Amino acid sequence: MRTIAKIMRTDLQRMTASVVAIVTLLGLCIIPCLYAWFNIFSNWSPYDSEATGRIRVAVVSSDQGAELLGLQVNVGDKIIEALQSNASIGWEFPDSADAALEGVRASDYYAALIVPEDFTAHALSFLTGELQNPQLQYYENEKKNAIAPKITSKAKTAVQEQVNAAFVETITAYVSKASTVLSASGHDPQAMLRTLSAQTQQLADRLSDAAGVLAAASDLTAAADQLIGLSEALVGDASQITQAGGSVIGSAGDAVSDTDSAVQETADALRRLGAEHAADLQELNDVLTAAFTDVNRYNDFVTSDLTSRLQLLAARKDSASTAAADLKVLGLDVPADGFTRLAERYGNIYDCLSRLETVTEAGWAGVKHSQQAILDEISEAQKIVALLSSAGTDVLESRLQQAIGAAQSAVDAAGASLAGMGGDFQTLAGVLDGYGDALDALHGSLTDTAQAVTGLQDRIATVSGLLERLSESELLGRLTGVLTDDAALIADYLASPVRMDTQVLYEVREYGSAMAPFYTVLAQWVGALLAAVLLKVRIKHPEQYPGLRPWQSFFGRYGLFLFVGLAQGLIVSLGDLIYVGVQCLHPVRFVLAACLNGVCFTMINYALVFALENIGQALGVIVLVVQVAGAGGTYPVEVLPRVFQKLYPAMPFRYAMDAMRECVAGMYGHTYAKCMGVLVLFTLGALGLGLALYWPAKWLNRLISESKEKSEIML
Repeated sequence: MRTIAKIMRTDLQRMTASVVAIVTLLGLCIIPCLYAWFNIFSNWSPYDSEATGRIRVAVVSSDQGAELLGLQVNVGDKIIEALQSNASIGWEFPDSADAALEGVRASDYYAALIVPEDFTAHALSFLTGELQNPQLQYYENEKKNAIAPKITSKAKTAVQEQVNAAFVETITAYVSKASTVLSASGHDPQAMLRTLSAQTQQLADRLSDAAGVLAAASDLTAAADQLIGLSEALVGDASQITQAGGSVIGSAGDAVSDTDSAVQETADALRRLGAEHAADLQELNDVLTAAFTDVNRYNDFVTSDLTSRLQLLAARKDSASTAAADLKVLGLDVPADGFTRLAERYGNIYDCLSRLETVTEAGWAGVKHSQQAILDEISEAQKIVALLSSAGTDVLESRLQQAIGAAQSAVDAAGASLAGMGGDFQTLAGVLDGYGDALDALHGSLTDTAQAVTGLQDRIATVSGLLERLSESELLGRLTGVLTDDAALIADYLASPVRMDTQVLYEVREYGSAMAPFYTVLAQWVGALLAAVLLKVRIKHPEQYPGLRPWQSFFGRYGLFLFVGLAQGLIVSLGDLIYVGVQCLHPVRFVLAACLNGVCFTMINYALVFALENIGQALGVIVLVVQVAGAGGTYPVEVLPRVFQKLYPAMPFRYAMDAMRECVAGMYGHTYAKCMGVLVLFTLGALGLGLALYWPAKWLNRLISESKEKSEIML
């Protein structure tokens, strides 16, 4: 200990005996402190309006405005008025947007805010149902300064809030003005709501009636659709009949056009008819004559040919009766009773033949007895046929000439009519088909419309009830009064409906006070590093101290560094408190922390240089750089690269700054004591490291010194 004390006394004598030494020591103690104070002053309140008010930001409004409730609204002008009274930024108001942008490019302005022409129109777009968010155009120059864009971004947020407030205030003012005008005109909102409720109820009732009418119309269209379908089928049939009639009329016209041939053919047909009747009667006479020759022939006739003969006689009887009726209707001068008598003869022959049966030899005489009666009837019928055939031909030819002339005229008229009807039926079919499709679509539309009207009627009835209850609400009356009398209060509320109640814990008034721990600790480390570089760590004449040990040399010379570290801590901490005026709730502990920082930092740098000499100086600089970047002095350590987050717990800066922050803003638990304890551990660790590395690094230090001397350019 005597040797250590002797070294300290010798260093003190040498320090006071030289003016250069005194000036150097004063510089080591004061210059790092100036670094801390100047930086604290420069960061004292960079975000207050007094400072940011000197940052120039251009504002230009090109807003054309819009109309609201018959009043002209221009939100852009309101923004300009609001910013003219805002001192948080140095607002400038150039004449045009081009001038503002040119100023930003030329770095005359840090940023420019431009209100576009359609800003108000977009702000009021909610009234038209086509919502469009109004947008401000913001330009900033990030080249001019690294921090300025962060400050102007604060201004940008402030402008956005100002714009929202101005917009709400403007809309509320116009609504209040409209409410005042309505009240002055005698329009009571509650009475208007009651009237509106009654009208909506009437509308609901009418919609209910309309829904019933639509349902009935839907049913009617369904029935009409069915009727159209039936009409289409009927028109189709009529068209086919008309086409067939046209063919028949055409054929009839062709027949009537050749009158002579028709008449001749008709006469010939009558003659052939007479001939056919005569032939049939003659054939029947011959067959019966042959049949009555013997029993076998008779039985063959009855079994094989009698039925067909009876059918032929029945047909001849019917044709004779029909001819008699037709001639009577036509009024021909032909003896109509001749056909009647002919029909009677055919009937008699039919009756006689129908009674014939197969017989045996025993009954043949009875059958043979009726032979003559049947043949007599046939003979009479032949006479009547001959008479009618000769008497009717001449009369019929003359009458047919007259009938053919009339028939030709009728055929021509009927053909013209049917020709027109054919086209009409086709057109009508197409129209009915179109009507059918239209009725199908109309039926579906009416059904959907009826359902929609029913749903709308229910909703309108609900709205009517709501309006009725609202018209009776006391809240509406109070709201009307507020809109009329307290528009500013409503505007202020709507502009910021939610307020943030901020409770600051460990409040620090100035930004400079918050940064004081970082710049103070940084200045102390720089001072300790300069001391290790400028002051000799090794004793130049060890022979003056017989038996000098390395640890005695270490502690003896460290007394000088300890003095410098304590002086730096006292000067910088007292300057922070008295000269700079930083906030500090625990000034004594603040000074004590600064003194311990001085001891710790000088010990670390002294131990590195004592053990490693030039390498130790370089390590001191490296440790300084790493701690400035990664100790969380300016930015939270959580936002730093991961390598700094890993090294953060091993940095002395962290604990030195945390101890001072406890003194500046307030204590929490034993944080201050823990930080001071860690700094003591760093001091002891540096002491042990310096002594432990002295002998192992001695040969390395000698090699480096020899290499420096050979270079002849390094100190």
